Amino acid sequence: MFLTQKLIASFQYDVPSLFTACVTNLVADVNVENAAKSFYHAYQLGISNSMNEIAQFIVKNKTAVMATDGWKEYFFQDANLYDALYKAT
Repeated sequence: MFLTQKLIASFQYDVPSLFTACVTNLVADVNVENAAKSFYHAYQLGISNSMNEIAQFIVKNKTAVMATDGWKEYFFQDANLYDALYKAT
């Protein structure tokens, strides 16, 4: 959770070095439990390379990711995420 907060803050306050480090960690740290949230934040910030990598993880682990609370929270709140996920794969 702290990583996504730093990512958003580095974007808002235009701190490129911190933003780059956070993006790298966002993708490296993706797992079944945080994949939906990570994809959501990458989508909101327009980080297409990260979206693509996280989308590949989601597709490979679709059943497990779709069973998480994060999937229900983020993908049910924003229908555009489905389109973005489809386009990213």
